[in-house]
Amino acid sequence: SAKVFRAQCRLTAAGFKQGGSAGYGLRRQCLSIDGRTSRTLEIGERKSLPTDRVGFVHGPSEEVAVVRRIFDMCTNKQMPDTRIAETLNAEGLKNQYGRAWSAHNVKAILTNEKYVGTLIFNRSTQRLRSSRRPNDLHKWIRVEDAFPGIVSKEIFNRTKQVRLHRGKHWTDDEMLDGLREILVENGK
Repeated sequence: SAKVFRAQCRLTAAGFKQGGSAGYGLRRQCLSIDGRTSRTLEIGERKSLPTDRVGFVHGPSEEVAVVRRIFDMCTNKQMPDTRIAETLNAEGLKNQYGRAWSAHNVKAILTNEKYVGTLIFNRSTQRLRSSRRPNDLHKWIRVEDAFPGIVSKEIFNRTKQVRLHRGKHWTDDEMLDGLREILVENGK
């Protein structure tokens, strides 16, 4: 397992994807040993040759447009994840698995750096039937600009700031002060 892990780290550092699904708006593409693209892999499909490598490419233009809209709804329209999912469902759009959108699906798009073209590996560890646990940031293998991103880094960072501001965790004193203000204004 140590040899396999080292090989996965080396291949990720070279810009290749290691397992898992591509995500909405992205697709996995087979690359031959000489760097030529051979074909796009569908959900659940595996590469045919062990020497082939897998990278990310943009998916269908409709999905790419939806991903960009999701980022726009979050940053420019200040919509929370639940309302974004409700909007997409009202339009009859389905996620990558053909199901209705949920706040979790929206959050997965808004928080994953693969949408700016960054490949990340080794975020968590699970060995010998132990429970999954997150790795420290210094153990992550990050490859920026490994493939063309769907959104720019500026938009992604702005979205990150909006979500941080929206998700402010109040101290007990701050919460009590806010409740007192509401009580004074509304009488209840």
